[in-house]
Amino acid sequence: MEVFLAACEASSVLLTVCQLIKKAVEQQKSLAAVLRTYGAEVEDTKDLVDLVKNQEPLQTAAVIATIRRVEAIGQALNKHLMHIGKDRGPVKEFAHQLKQGSADQRELGSIMEQLAVAKQNLIVQIQIANVGLTKDVNKAIAINTKLVMEMNEVVQKTLGQERGLKIASFLAGLEDRPPEPNGTVRLTDVEYATLEMEQIQIAHPEMASVSPDEKRRIICNNLSSDQALHILGPVERDMWYDMAFIKIENNVAMGEAIMVSYPVTMEVFDKLLAARTRGK
Repeated sequence: MEVFLAACEASSVLLTVCQLIKKAVEQQKSLAAVLRTYGAEVEDTKDLVDLVKNQEPLQTAAVIATIRRVEAIGQALNKHLMHIGKDRGPVKEFAHQLKQGSADQRELGSIMEQLAVAKQNLIVQIQIANVGLTKDVNKAIAINTKLVMEMNEVVQKTLGQERGLKIASFLAGLEDRPPEPNGTVRLTDVEYATLEMEQIQIAHPEMASVSPDEKRRIICNNLSSDQALHILGPVERDMWYDMAFIKIENNVAMGEAIMVSYPVTMEVFDKLLAARTRGK
């Protein structure tokens, strides 16, 4: 339910922004082309959020963390537009103040750049979602072929034929292997490791410049909720000091959760734990 609500909230704020921008286009003819571009970007992002909202298999922690980021940017957009129109009504004042080269236009452009980045990240997270990936009691990993094919078709309708699920293209490479009676295809440990590596390369293309022999750490798109205490880095001993590559990005704490994504001392950890215990 929390995942569904996150998508609903993001979709709602993006819809509000779309409506404001559409009305502003009618008022500010000189910037109509720019505003239409912004409106299209917001609408495209909303379509992605709605895709996730309506398709439970896509609702991974990484996808929802990205949607929370989209929602935060949408709130910033809405706040900025409402701030512009605080005296004379949002649409009328928006059209009056949003002049070419104005501070308001520059701020709007900056927020839209953030939305474009978040939108691209959401596309990537949808593409690499492990739809249909299962692990049985014996820790054997398998792919539900029927679910993958169905979801890939749904995703391609929104993202385009060239942007389907990565797991679907990976599965296509195993076409010489017949599915089990239950419709699944089992993966060897090597195949699963290959799938993971291909997903990492899509999500983090900058990793290509890092030698496989060098130590690296990626801490991205983690989601904490409720009253969780989520420590993503080492405690007391800094085990990252010799890392050649560290990427920390798009980690989201919801509700009363506490998330720490860098090395901390034992003293800091104890204080966080005590604070969380008192908060229960």
